[in-house]
Amino acid sequence: MKKLPTSILQPLDWLLPAGVGAATTLRSPGLSEGKFAGLNLGTHVGDDPQAVEQNRQMLSAALGDRVMPVYINQVHGCNVIEINSDDYRKACLQTAHTNLSSDADVLYTRDQNLALVIQVADCLPILLADKNGREVAAIHAGWRGLAAGIIRHTLEKFESNSLTAWLGPAIGPCHYEVDNAVYDRFTSTTAFKPCGDNVHWMMSLETVAKEQLLEAGLDESDIVATSTCTYCHEDYFSYRREGQTGRFAALIWITSNQASD
Repeated sequence: MKKLPTSILQPLDWLLPAGVGAATTLRSPGLSEGKFAGLNLGTHVGDDPQAVEQNRQMLSAALGDRVMPVYINQVHGCNVIEINSDDYRKACLQTAHTNLSSDADVLYTRDQNLALVIQVADCLPILLADKNGREVAAIHAGWRGLAAGIIRHTLEKFESNSLTAWLGPAIGPCHYEVDNAVYDRFTSTTAFKPCGDNVHWMMSLETVAKEQLLEAGLDESDIVATSTCTYCHEDYFSYRREGQTGRFAALIWITSNQASD
């Protein structure tokens, strides 16, 4: 396979701890076609499996030989997979570009060179790192996960209390309409705006996540929010805009434990 441009990985406007890398992908470049045109990384959306595999190979090439992308089966739950034992790490390496068999919506690790991949197309990707660069996590946060405490479950994995967080592109309150059943699952007074019919609301996943991070003890200065709406920006896949579509990724990895060197 020919050398591919590292522009596949989009750098983040986020001051990362030493020894930590993070990036997102966009809709292009990529080899999927039709509804999935571009760099679709999702194996569960109906795309040609060979095209998805080639797209994942492109991502691996952009990461380099040392860093292995780790994928999971995301199910809108709260399960956290901790990847830190030798046996589990070997299992991740053996799966190559396929998903791990476990269903989960969070990946957490203290190991080096494992890129934790979250796939999204309107849900909110959240990346976390401790400020010493020893621990990282990636969260797939839809409204169900946020309502069920997915952020709290993830933070419980961290030994450090000194963390920084990045909230990535997701459907914004300009286009994310939910009903009372969703609204009633939250206590936030700022993440919802009425639609005018008393039964629907415009929801900000980003605002809910930020409030939960602050409640968990993070300082506002430690939270970076992109405030980018996937529905509005065609550089990203958006399920609400397109229906059947692909998935882009947010990913984070430890390159070296510099704080302990």
